[in-house]
Amino acid sequence: MVWLENLKGLSLGKPDIKELVRQGYMVIDMHVHTQVSDGCSPAQSILERAKELGIGVAISDHNKIKSAINCFDNDYGVTVIPSIEVTAESGEHLLYYFETKDALKKFHTNEIKGRVRERSVNDLLKLRDKYKCLVSWAHPAGWNFFHRRRKITIDLKKIDCLEIINGHAALWNVKQTARWAQRHNNSYTGGSDVHEISQLGRVVTCAKAKTIPEFLDKVKKKQVKIIGERVDIFRFMLKYPFKIAIAKMNYFIRF
Repeated sequence: MVWLENLKGLSLGKPDIKELVRQGYMVIDMHVHTQVSDGCSPAQSILERAKELGIGVAISDHNKIKSAINCFDNDYGVTVIPSIEVTAESGEHLLYYFETKDALKKFHTNEIKGRVRERSVNDLLKLRDKYKCLVSWAHPAGWNFFHRRRKITIDLKKIDCLEIINGHAALWNVKQTARWAQRHNNSYTGGSDVHEISQLGRVVTCAKAKTIPEFLDKVKKKQVKIIGERVDIFRFMLKYPFKIAIAKMNYFIRF
């Protein structure tokens, strides 16, 4: 394992999920997309794979909640954190995590539905106090080697977490985000940013918790481990070119 910027509990490497579960951790992939937005895999396939891996998931489609709501109560025994990835007017992506599906429904109906990409970052960050939720800035320093954000574009005092390890981010992006989190005393999350089922479980967030509220509270208090490896995006694009094209076309047509 490679440890990051002296931040407790962060490491790069393949997660040993069975060992983490044996140690009593709730293990969650906190950034997962389905066919409802720009993912290639249906929600049921995500649940089936999560069951095989022994992890929970935060289904966080772009500005949509159908999969998150439908999967919350499932027959697989998989913990599903109700969540959504919201796009701000200026392009930042914010991940909102809720304790219940009803809370997510209320948030989406009142604040997001019909207003996609219309709200400023500051406007969206104010919703953290209005709703009982945890907010994390998705891939804040960019999501790959060619996409780098060198400056902080939001007020980090108004957000709970930074997504330090994103499955598509290059090492530069990860280290830059880690430095920001350390400097501004933010907590952190990690997720694979799943767009195809083979990516699930590459990056996980782990906490000694039994329930979703307890898990989110531990995340907010930095009582977590973030462990993950980078998704081989080039191999993925070569293997699934048509899936990517269809998923992206679906996303842009609908949104």
